Amino acid sequence: MTVTLSVADVRDTHADFGGYQTTLAGLLERLGAGTAEVLCAPGGLAVPVRAPVIWDSESPSELEPGDLILAVGVSLDSPAFGALLSPAAAAGAAGIAVKGLCDAAEVEDIARRTGVAVLSVPRGLPWAELHMQVRSVLDTDPALAGEAPGDVCRDLFDLADAAARILGGTVEIADSAMRLLAFANSDGAVDELHRAWIFERRAPAEFLSWLRRAGVFGRLRESVRPILVSRPGSRRRLAIEIRAGIEILGYLWLIEGAQGLPPSIGERLAEIARTTGAALVQRRAETDPARHLRARCLQGVLEGRVPARTAADELGIGPGKCRLVAFGAAGRRVPDRVAVKYAHDLITLRVESGCPGATVLPFLDRCYVFVADAESGLDRIQPLAEELVSLVDKQLGLAMVAAIGGVVTECDELPAARREVDRALRLLGTRRGQPVALAEELRSHAVLDELSELARDRPHLLRGRIDVLLELEAAGKTEYLPTLRAYFDAACDLTQAAKALFVHRNTLRYRLRRISELCGLDLADPVDRLVAELQLRLRCAE
Repeated sequence: MTVTLSVADVRDTHADFGGYQTTLAGLLERLGAGTAEVLCAPGGLAVPVRAPVIWDSESPSELEPGDLILAVGVSLDSPAFGALLSPAAAAGAAGIAVKGLCDAAEVEDIARRTGVAVLSVPRGLPWAELHMQVRSVLDTDPALAGEAPGDVCRDLFDLADAAARILGGTVEIADSAMRLLAFANSDGAVDELHRAWIFERRAPAEFLSWLRRAGVFGRLRESVRPILVSRPGSRRRLAIEIRAGIEILGYLWLIEGAQGLPPSIGERLAEIARTTGAALVQRRAETDPARHLRARCLQGVLEGRVPARTAADELGIGPGKCRLVAFGAAGRRVPDRVAVKYAHDLITLRVESGCPGATVLPFLDRCYVFVADAESGLDRIQPLAEELVSLVDKQLGLAMVAAIGGVVTECDELPAARREVDRALRLLGTRRGQPVALAEELRSHAVLDELSELARDRPHLLRGRIDVLLELEAAGKTEYLPTLRAYFDAACDLTQAAKALFVHRNTLRYRLRRISELCGLDLADPVDRLVAELQLRLRCAE
């Protein structure tokens, strides 16, 4: 059954509900045609919507009144849908959004018994995109502005309080839409503008208008240092953008206090803005379940737990080319866990601002970046990886390496892509002077590394003619193995091998002849030579 929006429904789009004003009717109106179809709405469409909630049947979220439940992986004809209706009704959810088609009369009958609205979403619309669209509509509602989980809000207020004490004035932290996120003052020096901002939870309209007329936003975009803002009738302020790369996350404001605005204060304010940027990135990650869903989906598909079709929808894998990039600590030593966490945060911050649409997954001591972009050429990905490795080294003192996987065109190729970049990371971690590389560039070394793993499981593959040379080396006869290795490294060129060993060609010929006599190795036989070289390299890799 398709429900048409009535005039009464639209008129009631701002019915009050404990501060949440957008109703289901208003949400659907603003989302536009084709985004969601109402299959059944037993309680009408004047139901207030609090927030979109990603529903995972394996780890169900706690539902609240007004939640719009995005039922990921739940079809209308599955038992999971019937099981979801009861907790949704008990919590007073605004509705359930599902994908797929079924008997509308049957859905209406089930839903009427629970009183929960059911929406049908096109299969081609990723859940993450729907979540973003719903969140965008709700974020424009003043009643929802600035809402965030308590811990994140407290972190921002703690940061504002510390900044106010350091700077000796009143600090305001605003998002990119000039909504007030946190504030604090150390000397009580405030003005009417500050009070109005707190009361309205966003910058007053007349103040925003004045900022635009005075060109303040333009000056902020062009400056990396705080600028002075002097508005008639208000205290002087210093302002600086809070940025993540080229993305503007918000604004940091300092109201002049009893100590004035000394010249040195600008540098400290800029440093606090950088710290606030990291906090806002964390806030955005923790208040954006869609981003969390994409990361969990990526983890699931990398581990082979999530079906390829589901992952393709959520990660945006179409007919174009995608790549998996992995970052990890260099060397064999276990890196400091705190440093790794900061490195992952830095990578996330830079990737989200410089590579829109990418999914970042910090996982244990590694960080995976999935770039779903038909135009994701190496001319963009490789410089970004090199920049990130350098940035982490300079800012955190942590040496990292990055492996760029090959092109992925199907989602079921991702587990293999992960194995590829994991192996490349391990190889890069032991090589000096090459922090970033394509997995393809390390293909030969990767094959040898995989053969080494196979040989550990099947040690008989390593037994052969060179066993005699290994025994002689253990007895102190050390010239034979280095001689054979140098000969193979030089592609069996006697002149080059003699130079590498700093011996005469005749001395090298004598050693090779003795090797043949001692272990029966026929260096003129290509198969004997290949097996001996392979066993030698695998033994050296142990």
